[in-house]
Amino acid sequence: MSSNARFSIIPGWIVTDPRLRGRDLQILCLLGRHTDKQGWCRRSQVKMADQLGCARSTVQLSLDRLIEMGVVERHIVTVNDGRDTAHLYRVVYDRQPPQGYAFDADLDDDENEAELENCSNTPADQSAPPADISAPPADSGSAPPADPGSAPINDPLRTTLSERNGGRGREKQEEKKISSDLEGQEPQASRRAERERSERQFQRWFKTWPGLGDLEFARNAWMALSAEERAACVELTPVYLSWPGRKVTAPAVYLKNRAWEDMPADAAEQQGPTHGAAAYCGKLWMGRWFQELLSPPTGRFMITRTEEAQVSAGKISREALIREKRMRNGWPVANKMLDLARSCEPFVTSLALKPHVAGFQAVSRDSALFQAWQRLHERRGWPQIQKPLGHVWLPAVAPDASDLDAAVEAALANFEQAISEGRGKDAA
Repeated sequence: MSSNARFSIIPGWIVTDPRLRGRDLQILCLLGRHTDKQGWCRRSQVKMADQLGCARSTVQLSLDRLIEMGVVERHIVTVNDGRDTAHLYRVVYDRQPPQGYAFDADLDDDENEAELENCSNTPADQSAPPADISAPPADSGSAPPADPGSAPINDPLRTTLSERNGGRGREKQEEKKISSDLEGQEPQASRRAERERSERQFQRWFKTWPGLGDLEFARNAWMALSAEERAACVELTPVYLSWPGRKVTAPAVYLKNRAWEDMPADAAEQQGPTHGAAAYCGKLWMGRWFQELLSPPTGRFMITRTEEAQVSAGKISREALIREKRMRNGWPVANKMLDLARSCEPFVTSLALKPHVAGFQAVSRDSALFQAWQRLHERRGWPQIQKPLGHVWLPAVAPDASDLDAAVEAALANFEQAISEGRGKDAA
């Protein structure tokens, strides 16, 4: 379907669903603009975020909720090198609405009265007499003898809407009463509060997991655990991460397989911790920062049609546009580090870098040396670190260096060589 579609096809029942939050309905409508006859479309989360003017994480959270509601299905698409690409999504048109959702049972009194007024006793194969013409006189013959039992009452003005519908209205009312009773036993507010507590617990746990992982898959696996399993996971995850026999795996796989149950009873005594929280702009934090930026960019981005038009009109150069997008999206770990720092949350990383950052020096944010490091980031198209309140720990530069730009390049090259040699030793 064209991106200029005039209509968006979505299930009508979702519009009044109380579980909708934030951008949920916008994102569902955006998917509905691009679906085929079966409801399928292929959309990039990055492009959807650009179109709606929001963060990609907002799109991910909304898609997660829509999938949980059952109104959207997702099919993960990977390219040959194993990386994710734009996924396939299906807007589900044919599922049953949630329990308690009635299409026509809750008619207003005016609607009921209107339906009764429009009823007619005229047989289906005859036309009704005009309003200004009297009906023909009754036959002078006697009426047939009455049945011993009472005659059935078929007058629509004396029968209820439920009876004319074969009792369906009464059944719907009974279903609504049963649903109301069930909600009384387990209030919706309590269920929502429990899920919010589980979500907060999951967010705290996910921040302790080293490296990157798929947040949506991990959340789904977390919600599938029982309360007892979640408590055991929170308690034993630090032990698992320091256990020599652990398998490096994605957080979703760790949760799904309940890998903490595979550890021996004395796992906590076999080795000290391998991961820890890194203070913003401290030695370990800056070491992980440079380790990420010295790797090739892996984040995906795309140029929208609006941006293409701006390039064609000469308002912006393609090189500058690509450079800006790569800086914002190219290094996901670096972006995550900055996001956590802005919200004053800890960044947990491997302690294996500690020997390589021991020689870092404290650099004042107002110094010429710090400005030289900022210029290095700009030359390489890297995201800039915000100035901390005090100082930043950076690779040591010779104190008598006259050319600071050349000195910081040499200091960074020494650090890159050190961590490369460290990887070689680990591989051996």
